[in-house]
Amino acid sequence: MVSLHGNKNSKSLSSLLIKELFKNPLILSIAAGVLVNLADIGDFVILLTDITGILARATLPLVLLAVGASLRLHALKSSTRLLVFSTSARLVGFPLCIGIGCTILGLGPLEACVAILFGAVPTATSGYALAKQLGGNASILSVFISVQTGLTLLTLPFTVWFSQIWFGYNSLLN
Repeated sequence: MVSLHGNKNSKSLSSLLIKELFKNPLILSIAAGVLVNLADIGDFVILLTDITGILARATLPLVLLAVGASLRLHALKSSTRLLVFSTSARLVGFPLCIGIGCTILGLGPLEACVAILFGAVPTATSGYALAKQLGGNASILSVFISVQTGLTLLTLPFTVWFSQIWFGYNSLLN
């Protein structure tokens, strides 16, 4: 993506990639978290842990607000077929593939149901920030995120129910 959407005036792909990595807020935040954990200063800096805890709880609602604010329904008209395919693959196909993988691996009922539950969620909202930063089509992605998040209200209970039946996990059904 960097080579397709990045600055063409850069000397090489590797310098462009390194430049983009150091500008990426997701990678920078992961690196900061790793450094805090390695330095083992999280317990000593109460203010840091309190502030990051508040920010962590606010992240999803803020990203969903940003996605919703950028929502352009006219983008839906140009990509309806792609939306239907990607949403079906994400909310039905992906959990089904995880269930098949869990069956092949012989996972227990609880582990398989948890794996399917993690696979049945909508696409990551962080994709919007990456598409915006890397010059991707953020308006279409905002439609995809909004539609998938709304449909998950319908598909998630069915997926959990179906996975419990598939793997015989009856303790939640009783």
